[in-house]
Amino acid sequence: AIQVSPASPEARTRPVFKITNNSGASIVNNVKIENLTIGKALVFTGTLGAGGTLSLDMQERKIVNAGTEDMTNWQGEFFELAVGANSLKYTGGVTVGIVTEWRDRWF
Repeated sequence: AIQVSPASPEARTRPVFKITNNSGASIVNNVKIENLTIGKALVFTGTLGAGGTLSLDMQERKIVNAGTEDMTNWQGEFFELAVGANSLKYTGGVTVGIVTEWRDRWF
């Protein structure tokens, strides 16, 4: 779980997920990041090649696949992190590395 600790409960933050495909095979139509805490998910429906990196930027509402913007292959919604603990889930079918970046916010 990720812990977000702003001083104000209204100060939500939007993360960036960087997903690297560590397998020898492409991932097709099967990259999903869910925030189980708030019940929202973003699904990448394109192809992430072997060794490629996919960036899901929730703040800028932008998807970059292997260095190229790819805004046509997605479903769901760009989501924020709730204040406090967040349960996140990856679904994808192959082994990946995931880096999550965010900034605590406050008013």
